[in-house]
Amino acid sequence: MTTVVNAIKTTVTNVWNAIKGTVSSVMNSIKSTVSSIWNSIKGTVSSVVNGIKSTVTSAFNGLKSSVSSIFNSIKSTATSVWNNIKTAIINPITKAKDTVKSMIDRIR
Repeated sequence: MTTVVNAIKTTVTNVWNAIKGTVSSVMNSIKSTVSSIWNSIKGTVSSVVNGIKSTVTSAFNGLKSSVSSIFNSIKSTATSVWNNIKTAIINPITKAKDTVKSMIDRIR
């Protein structure tokens, strides 16, 4: 009877191990396929996102450069106008001061 029980036990164990091995093999194959598909999707999405990011960054940098250039031009013009106004006011005052000083120096 033990021989029959052992034979049944061995047969059941062998069948179970075969089923387990097959299921494990199928699951690993499914996992590998899903992982491969996911990596492909991830790579494609990443490429698209990086392309969009690059385009937006490039456009933003161009806009920033243009705005900066415009403001620098305005600043330069305003500075030049201010310096001309300042010179137009200071030069006559300086000349008048020098003239008065020269007269006072002559009187002494």
